[in-house]
Amino acid sequence: MLGVIGALLAATLYNGGIAIQALEAREAPASQALRPSLLAGLARRRRWVVGTLLVTAGWGLQAAALLVTPLTVVQPILAVGLIVLLVVGTRVLHERVGAREIAAVAAICVGLVALTLAAPRHTLTLASSPTLAVGLAALGGAALLPYLLGGLGRRPGVSVVLGAGLAYAWCGITTKLVADAAGRGE
Repeated sequence: MLGVIGALLAATLYNGGIAIQALEAREAPASQALRPSLLAGLARRRRWVVGTLLVTAGWGLQAAALLVTPLTVVQPILAVGLIVLLVVGTRVLHERVGAREIAAVAAICVGLVALTLAAPRHTLTLASSPTLAVGLAALGGAALLPYLLGGLGRRPGVSVVLGAGLAYAWCGITTKLVADAAGRGE
């Protein structure tokens, strides 16, 4: 039960922090999009830093939840936070949330439930360190591509969304690895 509570709190902090960061990022000039100057400017704004601290606290709670609860329970709980983010997006951020956005969040939630149901029993088998390093480097590199290549074309939105998704996957995998290592006392 502690892991479930930790995951729920993590989801709340993650998505609350993202909403606060979004409010602050909207005030930045559009000319800074996908440039290091955007991050440098945001890092000097108190509201954006508070959002970052909330996201960081969410990460800590996710890692703690993974110490006592399987990944197949924690990840679906974190996905529920996306539903909350849709509501916050429409009411606070005044985003247009249509059928496409709702279908995307529903697909993520259904996919995570399907993975949870199909997941093998808990195992301690790990890939070799070089295999993990190569896989994580490839995933991280792919996540950074939109930023390194300036948004990949005239419509950078899709590439930035894909990059963010890959970055969240990288973070989820590394968080699980950190939690497993901590659980082994490493």
